[in-house]
Amino acid sequence: MTESKYRKPKTTDRIDNDQYMMKEAISSLLVECNNGAVDIASAFFRLSGISEIKDEIQYFMDHSKETKPMRWLFSTKLDNDVNDLFDEVFPPDNNFFKQIIKWIKEKKIEVKVFVGKEYIDTNDLEKIEFLHGKAYLFSETRKSTTGHVLIGSSNFTQGGLVKNRELNIYSNDTWSVITDWFDEIWNNYSVDYSKDLIKELEKEKEKVATLWVEIQNKRKYTPVSYVYYLLGKYYGEKQDKTLQQRITSIEKKLPYPERKDGTKYFVHQRQGIEMAYEKLLKADSVVLADGVGLGKTLEAVSIMKLYLDDLHQANDTRRILILANNRLLEQWYTELNNVGIKSSEYTIMTRQAFALLDKEALEFYSNSYALIIIDEAHEGFLKIKNRAYRNMKYMIDIARNKNQSEISGLLLTATPWNNSREDVIRLGTLFLNSGKIETEKPYYHYVINGNLAPMFETKSRKEINQVAYKEFWKDLFIQRTRRSLSSEKHLSEKYPTRVFPLEEAQDTPYRIPYSLDVSTTLTEILDKLIQLNLPYQDTIIQYFLDSPSNVVLRQRQQLLRRADSSNIAFEISLENIQKRLDEFGKEIESLKNETLQEVKNYFKSTVDKRFSSVDTDSLTLELGMDDDLDFIEDLSQAKRNRIKLIDNTLTEQNVTDHLTRILEDVCEDKNNLKRIIDRWKQIAKDDKKRDAILSHIKNELEQGRKVILFTEFVDTARYYYEYVMKDKEIRMFGVGYVVGQEASANNEKCDKDDVLGRFSPHSKKYTEELVPGKEINLLIGSDAISTGQNLQDASVVMTIELPYNPMRLEQRIGRIDRPKQHEQNEIYIYAFPSDEIVNAEIALLERYQAKAEGASEDTDSDINLPFMKAIKRSGIKIALDSAEENDIYFDDLSPTIEVSEQEAKYRLYDFYIQNKDYEEEFLAGVKLFPGHAFALDDNTKSVYLVSGEYKDLNDKIVDKIREPLLIDNTLSAIDLVNAEVILNSAKINYAHSVLELPEKDAENIVKQTTQSLEALKNKLVNNFNEYNTSKLKLEDSTTLVRELVKELNIKKREYLEEFKRNNVDPKLFTKLINSLAKRSFTKKQNEFLRNLKGENGKLNSKNIRENIWYNLPVFMKVFDQEFYEDSQTVFNNADKRTSIVKIDAALHQVIESTLK
Repeated sequence: MTESKYRKPKTTDRIDNDQYMMKEAISSLLVECNNGAVDIASAFFRLSGISEIKDEIQYFMDHSKETKPMRWLFSTKLDNDVNDLFDEVFPPDNNFFKQIIKWIKEKKIEVKVFVGKEYIDTNDLEKIEFLHGKAYLFSETRKSTTGHVLIGSSNFTQGGLVKNRELNIYSNDTWSVITDWFDEIWNNYSVDYSKDLIKELEKEKEKVATLWVEIQNKRKYTPVSYVYYLLGKYYGEKQDKTLQQRITSIEKKLPYPERKDGTKYFVHQRQGIEMAYEKLLKADSVVLADGVGLGKTLEAVSIMKLYLDDLHQANDTRRILILANNRLLEQWYTELNNVGIKSSEYTIMTRQAFALLDKEALEFYSNSYALIIIDEAHEGFLKIKNRAYRNMKYMIDIARNKNQSEISGLLLTATPWNNSREDVIRLGTLFLNSGKIETEKPYYHYVINGNLAPMFETKSRKEINQVAYKEFWKDLFIQRTRRSLSSEKHLSEKYPTRVFPLEEAQDTPYRIPYSLDVSTTLTEILDKLIQLNLPYQDTIIQYFLDSPSNVVLRQRQQLLRRADSSNIAFEISLENIQKRLDEFGKEIESLKNETLQEVKNYFKSTVDKRFSSVDTDSLTLELGMDDDLDFIEDLSQAKRNRIKLIDNTLTEQNVTDHLTRILEDVCEDKNNLKRIIDRWKQIAKDDKKRDAILSHIKNELEQGRKVILFTEFVDTARYYYEYVMKDKEIRMFGVGYVVGQEASANNEKCDKDDVLGRFSPHSKKYTEELVPGKEINLLIGSDAISTGQNLQDASVVMTIELPYNPMRLEQRIGRIDRPKQHEQNEIYIYAFPSDEIVNAEIALLERYQAKAEGASEDTDSDINLPFMKAIKRSGIKIALDSAEENDIYFDDLSPTIEVSEQEAKYRLYDFYIQNKDYEEEFLAGVKLFPGHAFALDDNTKSVYLVSGEYKDLNDKIVDKIREPLLIDNTLSAIDLVNAEVILNSAKINYAHSVLELPEKDAENIVKQTTQSLEALKNKLVNNFNEYNTSKLKLEDSTTLVRELVKELNIKKREYLEEFKRNNVDPKLFTKLINSLAKRSFTKKQNEFLRNLKGENGKLNSKNIRENIWYNLPVFMKVFDQEFYEDSQTVFNNADKRTSIVKIDAALHQVIESTLK
């Protein structure tokens, strides 16, 4: 500090704390005379006065060369006022306070009080006089004959130096007079007060701190709880307590074990039931799109129970229809029984059977069922041409429009899309009741108009109305996945961490370690295997249509799977193929001597046999004709197509050639099969895979973990069960076996439920005593136990053969992948792939790439080429993660629901309701930056609740931020869960008042934040305008507006008489219609445009004539009301200058860099 920040006083200055402050004058002279001496005479003294100029005093004392730089002279009346030393407010500085004491003790600051001549002479306290004069003297040295004088009314107090209206002057020509006066009083009429002052100062030290705290505490900041309150006000959701009680009453009767908190549903299941039921009531439609193994069936039957109760209350005798695949029926019946739904209250049928219903049956169904549940809704309901979809739409239309009754739909699927966003729209609108859509919903007019295209991409257009689609997804879809649940840091239930032991310990994907010879031989076998013709499979398609057959593709893949499964399974398959080839070859050979008609009859009989025994659930992959997708639900048509193909293909001229070709393939297959069997015998004895599986089973059992060993094939399951029962080390742990309804434990036949209960006694609520030797720790089973079973007592899943569809593998893992009750929250997953099998599977699928891709639309298929390639490249763990990301996550517009977010919304709402009547009390006494709270923890992030209005150039509001945005100090969006966590954390350590955060620092923080909002506003306005423009462009290109404009421009000359008759200016008409493609429309205008359409949704010439050409004045009036010369205004774009973005409430992070 070589120079003062204040100017030196002049003799012409009026030092009155208005034009020029006494503090400024003293500070400047202290710096100028920093080598010299200062004398102060004042009636009163306050530490507040020193505090005002403490920096300058410190500087002066550090630089003065005098041994006694300062002398302070005060009135003796100080003894009466000493308790008021700290009445004036100033921030306590303990270090400076201590420094003053030190200077006084060291005599660098001398302190005296004026007592007067009479007291000196008599020592009579009654004779003490009062010093009223005030003078401040500054000199270069003690011996200087010149110096600076400040004299007037100011005491050495905060009031005298800053606050009070005083009168002082500066001079240097009165130096000798004033210094003589000061010396006379100091030397002759004053007594030392240094020790007494020190005592008083130390005594009052705590008082000043206490007083400062009290005063500063009255200068409060916004409490964090107020920001939390507003978060609840804007984002909280009310939880229907009555509905919760109803769900709890269902839950109590479930035959599932209670967890520590007394619940049986998992948190995501309870939330799913609640949300789906409420969405169902609100829109008559909901899609529960949870990932596999999360309990969709349990949630669905619980919703059924709630819905049935509603029907009973309304005396509605209608029932519930369930469409489900045959393979899932056991699970459905079990869960329906678990929640207490009677068989008379529902009907279960397959999708294929429903697709075959005629209109009469559908009309009957429309009267009989109030709720339709479609399991695996992605099968058959993604395309409007599918018969199941058309039948359902017809039934819904009859129910609502003819019967005038409500009908609702609950759709279940783990994959709500296959190829495009259109799949989402089709599922969501299947049951959606347009009459229940709120008019302000951005997708409202799309549904009402039947124009859904703006919400999904097409081949020629990638742009969509993202806002409308996102809101549509949010309103109608509920999706959670195992990955999303396990990644939720703040979920009340924690899903276990998946561990892949075989891949954790090495960098490259795990493979069965075959020797080079075995590997080479196995590769040769598999290569021959996938080249088998299998002519007896789908013969009509293979030889008469001359097309690759999906059936053959599946049969080859089945052979690969059985080779991957076990030696015994593969050997049985080879024997069966050999037997079937022999039989089929003889049958074809015998046809050579038959007539053409008898040959045709033979092949027709094979069609009859095939379709009489076909499993309709797997029909999607078993038909081979190009037009089979059109008839996938109509078996009789598919059958007729094949019979027609036989009649049209076989002739007298070519029948022998066809039979010869078939026999050649039979012969080729028999020769190849012989080579396969011979080579297989060479390597079958050395079963490396079985040995590896058994080794890892032993290791896991020895660590006290229960193990499930999955296989797809019954013969493999039986083979492994018999094999391990011969192994004493494994058998001692207890071994169970479940395939279908066949069950065994430790070589004794048992009831299936008994085996499962002994294996997972907690999850199965097994009540019998598990005496030594009864408990099961290894369970061997087929996919019959991979769905609908809770076996979470186990923590290890091993899969013998690799399911080539990730969904199947997820279903197996899902038996144990549930929130655990114990601390060890990990599960262990083993798969045992070999390069030979993986390479063969990929080669097979690539040979039939087109067929594989077509088949992949059936997501329950085992054909998944990308999954197999990912396994080869990266291993099981990464392949599973990638598959879920590709199959489950579409994009940011279709987010999974965070269960912890819903929990947060309920908590926030409860807090909001509890404090709703006391909102004003949060800010009572808060005058400093109301709504702004300040967190003092460096680890606490900022949370801002930002609202605003979009305004146009004319300052007219065109839209608002409907719900406050949640952003952090980087202007990035922050999710609700993290916002709540941050606020809860900040409640522990935040600035209550200026005592903890100086006002100036708080002001700077708020100022910086407010300035940063300008960038946010620009970004929001740009996004709003881009959306506005793209929406108009999108709707223009996907509605009939362009066609209408073209039509009107072409035909206007034909209706000149109408212009004259109605006195309408053709030029104005032309200008108006050409503006239609550049503008948005009011509700009335949209209604007018809809009336121009025919029943097919396209422009109708008759409607155009009646509504426009013969009614020109009405048309002009309707569309002229929003027509402006300035074409820009019709877009209602927002302007950055007039739009407003503001902070409703904020939690600011206070860090050193912010303060600096």
